[in-house]
Amino acid sequence: KKAKFLILSGSVPKGISSDIYQELILMAKKYDVKTILDTSGTPLRLGIESNPYLIKPNLFELSNLVDKKLTSTSDVYQAIHTILNKGIKNIIVSAGEQGAFFANKEKGYQIVPPEIKVPYTTVGAGDSMVAGLAIAIDEGYGFLQMAKFVTSIATLYVSGKDINQENIAEIKDRLEIVEGEHLK
Repeated sequence: KKAKFLILSGSVPKGISSDIYQELILMAKKYDVKTILDTSGTPLRLGIESNPYLIKPNLFELSNLVDKKLTSTSDVYQAIHTILNKGIKNIIVSAGEQGAFFANKEKGYQIVPPEIKVPYTTVGAGDSMVAGLAIAIDEGYGFLQMAKFVTSIATLYVSGKDINQENIAEIKDRLEIVEGEHLK
């Protein structure tokens, strides 16, 4: 009852119904708790039906949601528009080296990180974005401020650098911000 937001992330455990995230989103809404949904497949499709506050698919998951291969930025924004029309308030699409797409009914941005050296793996980059989202929502960041913060955190994570205020500020200064296509 006292929670500000609920993060539903990853696959559904074996033996649990695929609609568990959908049920939890509806439960959270009763208490005015914002939900961040970061999953794939059937749990994502069903979860979207409950209109969570924010979803964070990657390009592949977005492509599956709209049943269309996404080959251009225009395709990505068209798919985002389709999802927003289902009642989703905010969507963030992680796109690897292309950065991430951030959109709601009013605004859309592609935030492209600087070229970095990835020493090990990009596994966990999306999770670091979700952690950053929780901080940004809690701190009341504006939409663009949130997008830059979250992209900076994910960039630092995959580069293997410390995630601290100094490094976040340095990456933020190097981000390319491309205003998105009109989503209305």
